[in-house]
Amino acid sequence: MAKKVALLVIDIQKEFFKNTETKKSLENALEYINYTIGKFREANQPVVFVSDEEADQGVGSEGYELYEELDYNPEDIHISKKYCNSFWQTELEAKLREMGTEMVVICGFAAEYCVYGTYNGAMERGFEAVILQHGIASPNEKHKDMIENICKATSYAVLEYFLK
Repeated sequence: MAKKVALLVIDIQKEFFKNTETKKSLENALEYINYTIGKFREANQPVVFVSDEEADQGVGSEGYELYEELDYNPEDIHISKKYCNSFWQTELEAKLREMGTEMVVICGFAAEYCVYGTYNGAMERGFEAVILQHGIASPNEKHKDMIENICKATSYAVLEYFLK
């Protein structure tokens, strides 16, 4: 593999599974996200989980915790954020640079807010960025589709080939 790639998993937290419409979208994306996490681990590429501090009652509350069906390992990198852009006022960029990351694959919730903000934040900082096709969620399916259409997106099948 020519490039060091990291998977950024955005806001897959318990709080966001409480709303019926959001839960459906998140559960649909979760299969793609977990599969891709497995492929990144097999390729020995970093998986970074980012959590929104505004979920539920904030850090330490039950809703802030990662969703139990998410394939998370304690040794994975975990970043806490206050803003939609996961790079803004966090240690994310420093961690990625420290690992020599050149490209990020972004998945998670909410497509039109934190996923899109992080995508733009990555590009502004000189990283190549792509969205995991079918790996993003939103309370509004039209917004999810729009983000997949206006951003560079890739399927997990292409990533699987790329990570070999």
